[in-house]
Amino acid sequence: MGQTVTTWQTTQVRWAGINPLSDREQFYASQVRPETTHRVTFRYFDTLTHRHRLKMGNRIFDILSILNLNEAAETLQVDVVERVA
Repeated sequence: MGQTVTTWQTTQVRWAGINPLSDREQFYASQVRPETTHRVTFRYFDTLTHRHRLKMGNRIFDILSILNLNEAAETLQVDVVERVA
């Protein structure tokens, strides 16, 4: 019908740590972003943007914020929300 269809493609595969936020962390995170559910930690790389999404197995995560910890270009902390199908 001429509509645009969004597709996703894998651009990089990386090791990361993913942790669900505790009730207290989720409460404080909700002050800024009510939907934050997990925090992902990566070794620093500069190509990650908010236009990307993260995938772990069959789980999909939308990126809410990307933080270069200590501005040291060593570690990225990414707050995400899990997309429920």
